[in-house]
Amino acid sequence: MELARTRFNDYSPLIRLKRYPEAQALLQACRRSFEQAEDWPDLGKVLAALADLENTLSKPAAAVPLAQAALRYTYLAGEPEDCAVSHFILAKRLPRN
Repeated sequence: MELARTRFNDYSPLIRLKRYPEAQALLQACRRSFEQAEDWPDLGKVLAALADLENTLSKPAAAVPLAQAALRYTYLAGEPEDCAVSHFILAKRLPRN
């Protein structure tokens, strides 16, 4: 788990370097680890990161469900500050009419 948490921090630099396939693979590996360990706080973070990646790739239809899932897991973790951040992330991803 510690390795997955440490590796998770590499996703943002990979996105900034436009190494999107590597960022995707890293986040999916972290997601599997966090799901297997039932680590809800970190699972919420990795889902938010996946939403960020999809948004960067101009795929809002894929980003919104990930942001919604991130919000659900953040509530399961019970950290109010993280919940507020997840609400903000979801609001940024929702289409504007």
